[in-house]
Amino acid sequence: MKRSKSFATRHFRMHSQPRWHWRLALLLAALLLVLGVVLLIAGAVSLLGQPSTTLPVGEPLPVLLSGGLLLGCGVLGWRACRSRLRRRSDISLPKHLLKKSH
Repeated sequence: MKRSKSFATRHFRMHSQPRWHWRLALLLAALLLVLGVVLLIAGAVSLLGQPSTTLPVGEPLPVLLSGGLLLGCGVLGWRACRSRLRRRSDISLPKHLLKKSH
């Protein structure tokens, strides 16, 4: 097949997009993780009988629940962002058909 001089294959290849927004989302997920752990620790300490100066004596349960919720959201966000950052953008196949890296 004859090629013309204006034909360039690099125009048909996928261009890599900047991934800074996924890195920012990863940072937000890490902050959620840290905040969730801090709230879990503060609620556990308050529940065990050594209340801190910032928590009322009888209110450890909402702090524990919010800490667990933030920790769960942080873990889910972290995993989603990491898988998105590691995903190759040159092929679009379903996950079950891709080669698993161990």
